Amino acid sequence: MQVDESRAGPGLGPPLGTIEMDAKKPVRIRLARRFGVPPQRVFDAWTKSKAAGQWLFAAGASICVEIDARAGGWFYVAGRRNGELAEYVGEYLEVVWPRRLVFALLAELNLLHEHAVHLTTGPLYHSGPLAFASLSHTLGAPIVVLRKFDPVAWLRLVRDHRVTNTFSAPTQLKRIVSLPAADLAGADMSSMICLIANAAPVPYALKEEVFDKLGTTFLFEVYGSTELGVDTVLKPEDQLRKPGSCGKPYGGVQIRIVRDDEREIFFASDRDHPTMPGLAGLETLERLRALRPGVKVVMISGEHDEV
Repeated sequence: MQVDESRAGPGLGPPLGTIEMDAKKPVRIRLARRFGVPPQRVFDAWTKSKAAGQWLFAAGASICVEIDARAGGWFYVAGRRNGELAEYVGEYLEVVWPRRLVFALLAELNLLHEHAVHLTTGPLYHSGPLAFASLSHTLGAPIVVLRKFDPVAWLRLVRDHRVTNTFSAPTQLKRIVSLPAADLAGADMSSMICLIANAAPVPYALKEEVFDKLGTTFLFEVYGSTELGVDTVLKPEDQLRKPGSCGKPYGGVQIRIVRDDEREIFFASDRDHPTMPGLAGLETLERLRALRPGVKVVMISGEHDEV
């Protein structure tokens, strides 16, 4: 792909020439333009739904602009370009009014697709299930609510409602693949496009079972937190190819591990695959406490390796 900047409009500066684009070698482009208005007005034009809808598309071409401009918030923008539907969905990573706005598009999770249907696998009082159910609802997708998890009912709902995406902890995945062969024989996962696994690392053996019994094309593993949202994404094609990997940093996220003296001992950008230590949560906690007795640790629900 080539981006030709030779048609730069008035006030946009000199042409930049031709930029060679290679999907295997991501290119970062910085564009700058000065506006003759206070920064607050420019910031609001990007973060207020009504204001953004007036300029993101040509006059009268905006269909829907929903913006929740806060760290961890989402946006959905839809309109017409050259007579065709254009849709964008993403997550805000950093919002500092009126100076800094960082967001990432969600193309990596393959959430934006025609005839989307979302199934709630986990309880909606947890941040992950609620966030992705709310996002799917914002995008106009029907939400199928499973009020109490049951693996047989889960398979039936996926089949009957042609579910395309869901969010699950490893515990639920383990219960599904552990069903008797007769129950699994009636499963139809052909509609599933994006099954997001989170809340704990998915053991490699469980990934193998998911691939063998459910399918190989839809398991996405994400790492992050309630406060920061998605930090890394491990795509289906890397699940078995990259044992122990956390995936690549998502969007503009950069990951650093530093010592107490702020010396950096690890860095990962969107081209790298950080790796988990291969320990269960409790074992990791015990070793960490031995090194740093006073350290505070947040434990999240999920599946222990022996389950």
